[in-house]
Amino acid sequence: MESYLKWSVIIGLFGFCYSIDTQYMNEACNGSSVIDTTLLLETSKSLSYPPLMNCFHRVNVASGFKVHVSVERFELEEKMANACVDYLILYDGADQNAPILNSEVTCGKTAPENVTSSSNILTFYFKSDHSSALRGFAFVVTPVTDVPCSSSQLQCNNSLCIDASLKCDSYNQCGDKTDENDCQVIGSSKIDDSNTTLIIGLVIGITILIAIIIAIVINVYKNNKWKRFLNQHLEDPDVWNASPSYPVTQKYFTSGRGNYNTLSNENYNEVTLQPHSEESIHNSEI
Repeated sequence: MESYLKWSVIIGLFGFCYSIDTQYMNEACNGSSVIDTTLLLETSKSLSYPPLMNCFHRVNVASGFKVHVSVERFELEEKMANACVDYLILYDGADQNAPILNSEVTCGKTAPENVTSSSNILTFYFKSDHSSALRGFAFVVTPVTDVPCSSSQLQCNNSLCIDASLKCDSYNQCGDKTDENDCQVIGSSKIDDSNTTLIIGLVIGITILIAIIIAIVINVYKNNKWKRFLNQHLEDPDVWNASPSYPVTQKYFTSGRGNYNTLSNENYNEVTLQPHSEESIHNSEI
């Protein structure tokens, strides 16, 4: 398990992983998808599905095929007052007037059973209340036929046939994992979009946290350095008590330079103007 997670993180970060076409129900609300080989249908790209969703999504495959749905992830809000507040319904047809495929309205964390439509159309309906905070669902949706399979198909143990190209792609298109048996893939590992999002979010969050911590440490260091400088030099008479060579006024005194009212004049030479005698004035005029 530890080795799997390590390789998953490395592969997920560099993008060297299997992937299939993905549709997000909140972005394609009341829309439709046409599937050739397979599709991953999820509630949303986010870590949790949006509140107040009320969405249909219709899936179409080629005539002569059926729509098979296998569960990759299922995590909805639990029942409240014995009733589902966020729930999923699968309709065996083009709209809500078709028969319901899942045995009951599905919610909570108990995944519904894999289902197969009776025709080439299947409709998903999902509703959420105002307080959604869970990851939602992810379904692998695949066109299938019943046995016997053609030469371009892979036969599953449950008597379904899927496209042979889906063998060993790390997604359970058969529904019984027949297509993922006897696979030897070296250096690759599947990561579904939900796990990729969680890993990327975790990496970004840790990076931001480290940057914030570094900024705080630098700021604290600079502040302490300045405080130490002030504390050391406020007590250093060689810094603040040097005799100025110009007249000192009260404006000159700031924190650390003493008190103007107690200033001693012993460091200053008083200059006294001597009156000139008339004789000296007369001589200067000559």
